[in-house]
This record gives sequence, structure tokens and C-alpha cells, in this order.
Amino acid sequence: LYYIDVGRYPTEAEGLTALLQAPSGAADWDGPYVDDSEDIMDPWGRTYLYRYPAEDGGFALETQGRDGQPGGSKEDRDITL
Repeated sequence: LYYIDVGRYPTEAEGLTALLQAPSGAADWDGPYVDDSEDIMDPWGRTYLYRYPAEDGGFALETQGRDGQPGGSKEDRDITL
């Protein structure tokens, strides 16, 4: 919905907080697009890492798992969406 309203994805500098509060210059922002800050947090209570543009030209969300460090296995492994 952010993309439809604003015509672009949030920049990396704006981050996912752009879904909660209108960034400067986003005149057609009609949010908030999520209920609260918990909606942009991973299961371990850290804000998802947000990249735009991602390798495919869209955006990417990432959690670095339980340990909060790159790499790892099982619950510590990174997951990118």
C-alpha cells in the first residue's frame, strides 16, 4: 500500500519506520501501514534489516536470527525475504 500511495518503496535511509510515520517528501503517504513498531520487528525483538533496492530490483527484509550476527545455523541462521 505504501508503494501504491507514494509511488515508490521507502529508501534505505527512511527504513521501515516509513510504514509508521510519513517521511519528508512523501506527500501522498496515507499510513500508517502497520499497527505499531512491533510489526517491523523480527521474532527476537530487533528491527528487520531493510534493503532497497535489493539484487532483484525490489526490496529485501532480513533477520540475522537468534544471535543477531551474520551467518549461523538453525535458529541463528539469517533469513532474507
